[in-house]
Amino acid sequence: MSDVDLIGATITVRDPKNKRDRVVAMSTRVHEILTGRRQEWEAEHQAGRVDVRVYGSKADICKPVKKVMKAAHIDQERRDFLHPVHSLRDTGITNMVNAGAPLAVVQEIAGHASVEMTRRYADVQPESVRAAIKTVFG
Repeated sequence: MSDVDLIGATITVRDPKNKRDRVVAMSTRVHEILTGRRQEWEAEHQAGRVDVRVYGSKADICKPVKKVMKAAHIDQERRDFLHPVHSLRDTGITNMVNAGAPLAVVQEIAGHASVEMTRRYADVQPESVRAAIKTVFG
């Protein structure tokens, strides 16, 4: 069974720290990227050129993320500090909260057992606070 369901536009997160597998909906952009990459992979596979570390039973998302970070000229010390996939998760949580997503929804997506844990990951920006005040109180 694949953890990426392009038809249902979902990703299954297996064996997380809280031991509760969950299914998360893909954004439209993620779905477009993964669908396009799947088509490229199929063409590469048919041509006999395939990186089994990215797709297949030996897939490891950390390797391509690290490669992209290097290509983006992020220095080694910073790359080591960021812990690639986890940093993307932190950024995603912060972006959702700053965009106004309810903490309970972000908690569900992140798979946190408590909203307090979600709050620890969310870096609320002052601009978001001002925007929220303006939206509610004018």
